[in-house]
Amino acid sequence: MTGRYVGTDGDDRCRTEVRDEELVCEAVVRLVSTVDGTDPLDLPPLGRILDTDAIDAVFEPVPGSTRMTTRTLTFTYHGYTVTVEGTGTEQVCLLREA
Repeated sequence: MTGRYVGTDGDDRCRTEVRDEELVCEAVVRLVSTVDGTDPLDLPPLGRILDTDAIDAVFEPVPGSTRMTTRTLTFTYHGYTVTVEGTGTEQVCLLREA
């Protein structure tokens, strides 16, 4: 159920950090595919469910800003509740839906 960059919080929760040069949406698909044991190309396109550019933009650093702003976004994808949390180092957390 876990891979090299995936940790479990117990129960049905898994977590990973967004890697350098990786978009938030790419990390979501990577985590879901790792937990499911599914090829990322076999998952439904995340862009059909929500605006991936908007999600990635929410977690972009603000140029010239030194403020640490906490951002959290939660949505449903492929049977999981996905929560993305970030203040500069973004993390993706999955919870399998009942």
